[in-house]
Amino acid sequence: MAREQQQGGPARRQVVKFTFFRVDPAWRRLPAEERERTKSELCAAVESYGDRLLIRSYSLVGMRGDADFLLWQIGDRLEDAQELTTAVFSTAMGPYLSVPHSYLAMTRRSIYVPSASLPPGSPGGAGLGGSGDRTGFGAQPEWAIPIGSRNGSLSSPVLDWSSSWSRSITRSRRS
Repeated sequence: MAREQQQGGPARRQVVKFTFFRVDPAWRRLPAEERERTKSELCAAVESYGDRLLIRSYSLVGMRGDADFLLWQIGDRLEDAQELTTAVFSTAMGPYLSVPHSYLAMTRRSIYVPSASLPPGSPGGAGLGGSGDRTGFGAQPEWAIPIGSRNGSLSSPVLDWSSSWSRSITRSRRS
Protein backbone atom coordinates (compact mmCIF):
# COMPACT_ATOMS: atom_id res chain seq x y z
CA MET A 1 0.00 0.00 0.00
CA ALA A 2 2.77 2.45 0.94
CA ARG A 3 4.63 1.56 -2.26
CA GLU A 4 1.49 2.21 -4.31
CA GLN A 5 1.11 5.63 -2.74
CA GLN A 6 4.79 6.51 -3.30
CA GLN A 7 4.46 5.79 -7.02
CA GLY A 8 1.32 7.90 -7.27
CA GLY A 9 -1.07 5.13 -8.26
CA PRO A 10 -2.01 1.50 -7.82
CA ALA A 11 0.68 -1.13 -8.36
CA ARG A 12 0.55 -2.73 -11.80
CA ARG A 13 -0.74 -6.30 -11.79
CA GLN A 14 0.63 -9.06 -13.98
CA VAL A 15 -0.85 -12.30 -15.24
CA VAL A 16 1.29 -15.38 -14.65
CA LYS A 17 0.32 -18.58 -16.43
CA PHE A 18 1.90 -22.03 -16.29
CA THR A 19 0.68 -24.24 -19.14
CA PHE A 20 1.78 -27.88 -19.18
CA PHE A 21 1.61 -29.60 -22.57
CA ARG A 22 1.57 -33.30 -23.32
CA VAL A 23 2.64 -34.52 -26.77
CA ASP A 24 0.64 -37.40 -28.25
CA PRO A 25 2.87 -40.47 -28.83
CA ALA A 26 1.59 -40.54 -32.45
CA TRP A 27 3.68 -37.40 -33.11
CA ARG A 28 6.85 -39.34 -32.26
CA ARG A 29 6.02 -41.85 -34.99
CA LEU A 30 6.00 -39.16 -37.69
CA PRO A 31 8.98 -38.95 -40.06
CA ALA A 32 11.91 -36.94 -38.66
CA GLU A 33 11.48 -34.16 -41.23
CA GLU A 34 7.81 -33.74 -40.30
CA ARG A 35 8.61 -33.64 -36.58
CA GLU A 36 11.30 -31.02 -37.19
CA ARG A 37 8.92 -28.90 -39.30
CA THR A 38 6.15 -29.00 -36.69
CA LYS A 39 8.61 -28.17 -33.88
CA SER A 40 9.95 -25.20 -35.84
CA GLU A 41 6.42 -23.93 -36.48
CA LEU A 42 5.56 -24.27 -32.79
CA CYS A 43 8.73 -22.40 -31.77
CA ALA A 44 7.99 -19.62 -34.26
CA ALA A 45 4.45 -19.24 -32.87
CA VAL A 46 5.74 -18.99 -29.30
CA GLU A 47 8.55 -16.58 -30.23
CA SER A 48 6.10 -14.29 -32.03
CA TYR A 49 4.59 -13.41 -28.63
CA GLY A 50 7.96 -12.46 -27.12
CA ASP A 51 7.21 -8.75 -27.45
CA ARG A 52 4.00 -9.04 -25.39
CA LEU A 53 4.83 -11.82 -22.93
CA LEU A 54 7.85 -12.92 -21.01
CA ILE A 55 7.95 -16.62 -21.94
CA ARG A 56 10.13 -19.39 -20.56
CA SER A 57 9.90 -22.96 -21.81
CA TYR A 58 10.98 -26.04 -19.91
CA SER A 59 11.31 -29.64 -21.05
CA LEU A 60 9.66 -32.04 -18.61
CA VAL A 61 10.62 -35.20 -20.47
CA GLY A 62 11.70 -37.74 -17.90
CA MET A 63 10.46 -35.55 -15.03
CA ARG A 64 6.70 -35.98 -15.26
CA GLY A 65 4.65 -38.73 -16.80
CA ASP A 66 1.71 -36.51 -17.61
CA ALA A 67 3.44 -33.58 -19.38
CA ASP A 68 6.30 -33.12 -21.84
CA PHE A 69 6.93 -29.38 -21.71
CA LEU A 70 5.88 -26.26 -19.85
CA LEU A 71 5.36 -22.72 -21.06
CA TRP A 72 5.67 -20.13 -18.28
CA GLN A 73 4.12 -16.85 -19.38
CA ILE A 74 4.13 -13.46 -17.68
CA GLY A 75 2.30 -10.49 -19.13
CA ASP A 76 0.13 -7.50 -18.49
CA ARG A 77 -2.97 -8.85 -20.24
CA LEU A 78 -4.76 -12.18 -19.90
CA GLU A 79 -5.78 -11.95 -23.55
CA ASP A 80 -2.13 -12.27 -24.64
CA ALA A 81 -1.76 -15.58 -22.79
CA GLN A 82 -5.03 -16.82 -24.31
CA GLU A 83 -3.94 -15.78 -27.80
CA LEU A 84 -0.60 -17.57 -27.36
CA THR A 85 -2.39 -20.81 -26.42
CA THR A 86 -4.63 -20.42 -29.47
CA ALA A 87 -1.58 -19.85 -31.67
CA VAL A 88 0.12 -22.97 -30.25
CA PHE A 89 -2.93 -25.13 -31.01
CA SER A 90 -3.19 -23.58 -34.50
CA THR A 91 0.23 -24.91 -35.52
CA ALA A 92 0.76 -28.23 -37.31
CA MET A 93 1.76 -29.68 -33.94
CA GLY A 94 -1.47 -28.49 -32.29
CA PRO A 95 -3.51 -31.65 -32.98
CA TYR A 96 -0.83 -33.67 -31.17
CA LEU A 97 -0.93 -31.51 -28.01
CA SER A 98 -3.11 -31.64 -24.91
CA VAL A 99 -3.04 -29.59 -21.70
CA PRO A 100 -3.12 -31.79 -18.60
CA HIS A 101 -2.52 -28.81 -16.26
CA SER A 102 -2.84 -25.04 -16.54
CA TYR A 103 -2.34 -22.65 -13.64
CA LEU A 104 -3.22 -18.97 -13.71
CA ALA A 105 -2.39 -16.27 -11.18
CA MET A 106 -2.28 -12.53 -10.88
CA THR A 107 0.55 -10.84 -9.06
CA ARG A 108 2.22 -7.50 -8.61
CA ARG A 109 5.42 -6.59 -10.41
CA SER A 110 8.53 -7.50 -8.47
CA ILE A 111 9.89 -4.69 -6.31
CA TYR A 112 13.38 -6.14 -6.72
CA VAL A 113 13.61 -5.47 -10.45
CA PRO A 114 13.61 -1.74 -11.16
CA SER A 115 11.46 -0.79 -14.16
CA ALA A 116 14.35 1.19 -15.65
CA SER A 117 16.42 -2.00 -16.00
CA LEU A 118 13.79 -3.76 -18.13
CA PRO A 119 13.79 -3.55 -21.93
CA PRO A 120 11.24 -1.08 -23.34
CA GLY A 121 7.80 -2.66 -23.55
CA SER A 122 8.91 -5.70 -21.57
CA PRO A 123 6.29 -7.25 -19.33
CA GLY A 124 9.12 -8.58 -17.08
CA GLY A 125 9.50 -7.70 -13.46
CA ALA A 126 8.53 -11.02 -12.00
CA GLY A 127 12.04 -11.88 -10.93
CA LEU A 128 13.42 -12.45 -14.42
CA GLY A 129 15.52 -10.11 -16.49
CA GLY A 130 16.99 -6.82 -15.41
CA SER A 131 19.61 -6.45 -12.76
CA GLY A 132 19.68 -5.96 -9.06
CA ASP A 133 19.13 -8.05 -5.98
CA ARG A 134 16.23 -10.44 -6.58
CA THR A 135 16.69 -12.29 -3.33
CA GLY A 136 15.57 -9.40 -1.20
CA PHE A 137 18.41 -9.75 1.31
CA GLY A 138 19.76 -6.32 0.43
CA ALA A 139 16.35 -4.72 0.76
CA GLN A 140 15.03 -6.35 3.92
CA PRO A 141 13.50 -4.13 6.57
CA GLU A 142 14.87 -4.40 10.11
CA TRP A 143 11.99 -6.61 11.29
CA ALA A 144 12.67 -9.22 8.54
CA ILE A 145 16.33 -9.77 9.47
CA PRO A 146 16.82 -12.81 11.75
CA ILE A 147 17.34 -11.77 15.37
CA GLY A 148 20.78 -13.32 15.72
CA SER A 149 22.18 -11.57 12.65
CA ARG A 150 21.22 -8.04 13.73
CA ASN A 151 24.10 -7.86 16.20
CA GLY A 152 26.53 -9.79 14.00
CA SER A 153 26.31 -13.13 15.82
CA LEU A 154 24.97 -16.14 13.99
CA SER A 155 23.35 -17.81 16.98
CA SER A 156 19.99 -16.96 18.38
CA PRO A 157 17.79 -18.68 20.95
CA VAL A 158 15.15 -19.23 18.28
CA LEU A 159 17.60 -20.85 15.87
CA ASP A 160 19.15 -22.98 18.62
CA TRP A 161 15.70 -24.17 19.72
CA SER A 162 14.59 -25.09 16.21
CA SER A 163 17.80 -26.93 15.36
CA SER A 164 17.75 -28.92 18.62
CA TRP A 165 14.04 -29.64 18.05
CA SER A 166 14.72 -30.99 14.55
CA ARG A 167 17.59 -33.12 15.91
CA SER A 168 15.29 -34.62 18.55
CA ILE A 169 12.63 -35.38 15.91
CA THR A 170 15.26 -37.07 13.73
CA ARG A 171 16.51 -39.13 16.66
CA SER A 172 13.00 -40.25 17.61
CA ARG A 173 12.29 -41.38 14.02
CA ARG A 174 15.45 -43.50 13.96
CA SER A 175 14.53 -45.28 17.21
